[in-house]
Amino acid sequence: MPGKIGYSSAMRTVIAITLGVALLSFLSPSQDLYLRLPLVDHTGAPLAGQPVEVLVEGPTGTEVIRAIPGPEGVLVEELHVPLVQGLTVSAAGYLPTQVTDLRTVEAREEGRLRIYLVPEQPVRLAPLWGAGIPWSSARRLDWADFQGPPPPDPGQEGARIHIVVSYWMTIAVEETESGFLAFVPTGGLTTGCLMDSIRSWVRPTARLPELLAHEQGHFDLAEVYRRLLESTLRGLTELRSTPGEAKAALEARAAAAAQAILGRMEAAQARYDQETCYGLDEEAQARWLTMIETWLARPELAP
Repeated sequence: MPGKIGYSSAMRTVIAITLGVALLSFLSPSQDLYLRLPLVDHTGAPLAGQPVEVLVEGPTGTEVIRAIPGPEGVLVEELHVPLVQGLTVSAAGYLPTQVTDLRTVEAREEGRLRIYLVPEQPVRLAPLWGAGIPWSSARRLDWADFQGPPPPDPGQEGARIHIVVSYWMTIAVEETESGFLAFVPTGGLTTGCLMDSIRSWVRPTARLPELLAHEQGHFDLAEVYRRLLESTLRGLTELRSTPGEAKAALEARAAAAAQAILGRMEAAQARYDQETCYGLDEEAQARWLTMIETWLARPELAP
């Protein structure tokens, strides 16, 4: 065994912001506009029974559609925005997807002309997390989760855990008496704390319970800041004179808030290693695990 078992964490933030696309539809009073979206996951399987949110953007505001696709993964909903500039489709566990190739299909039903906006191809949603293990209080890490190969010369490191703290958000804009208000709608924010198994590794001689507890502490500490990130972003709003200004202001504010919180997390992770001597100081390790448990219950107390 090396004299010191070290830790190195790589952090990555996934940010997805809704952006408009160049699409305009003009309706007469005798026409109805509907959205028809075939939805599939990354394997091509229909996204049936999965709640979906579609953010429809127009020059005067936005419309948020929340619905569940039918058995074949097709979502059909009426639109109330006469001028449509862009669509962004999102669902829990998937990255938001912008739909850029849309065409119109006409159909006459019950004496009225119905216009459908239809994508050229089924909308494919990519998984948000990829391959990895989401943090859960009911599932503790095991050495079998560290599936990556150790580097040829790891030095004094016995193990390395790769943690991904991520978020994606959609932004809605509403016109108010005071201007245009940008906000995060219900269901428009998803955060995650993931252990990337493929990029995490352990040396065969370092598979000790004490070191595993130390690595679990890193994972738990990252979850503290994920919770803090979610509570911070969820309540953000920006009021501006135009929809574009409101949205841009909220995007910038959210990005700055996320970077500040992730910076605090990296500093806390470094302190955890230094003060516990990478888990070798049993008293310091126990003290830190107690603090982390407190912060999980009250993230606002974290440094």
